[in-house]
Amino acid sequence: MVAARRVMIAVLALVAAGPASAAAVIAVYPVSFLDTSNEQADHKADHDRRQRSMSTEMAAALGHQPGVSAQIETSEAMHAGCPNNDAECQLALARAKNATLIAVTTVHKVSTLIMNVVTRLVDTQSNRTIWARDLSFRDDSDESWARAGRFLAGEIHDGLMTSLPLRTPN
Repeated sequence: MVAARRVMIAVLALVAAGPASAAAVIAVYPVSFLDTSNEQADHKADHDRRQRSMSTEMAAALGHQPGVSAQIETSEAMHAGCPNNDAECQLALARAKNATLIAVTTVHKVSTLIMNVVTRLVDTQSNRTIWARDLSFRDDSDESWARAGRFLAGEIHDGLMTSLPLRTPN
């Protein structure tokens, strides 16, 4: 509930600033991945593809909502803009692109069966997390990642759309 109020306050501030800034611009950063499963097989290519797919799905789901514009950031652009991958640089990069929020997601492969996904929406002006979810899903397959991505996009949508007085299209 506190996170929902923070999101509402952030977007109300945007709406109060005037019509030109009424849309929430969300920079969807590439999904990062941490594997501590000690699994012997190399799944790097699969994980890279799944990470890109999850980022794309989240950006698409968010970008179709009234009052929200989603900008997907590629790993290449992030590395070029912030070679050291530090938070201050990432915030500055998002601000330079007029993003009001950053969506940051990490998938942690705990074992061959269990995956955790953590997502945060960070306000680029206050540098504060205003919405967060920690979820778990089973299996390391294209289908399980796709299901988790769809569910996560729905959670972000519900968290934002049920809490925010965003503009509706004319």
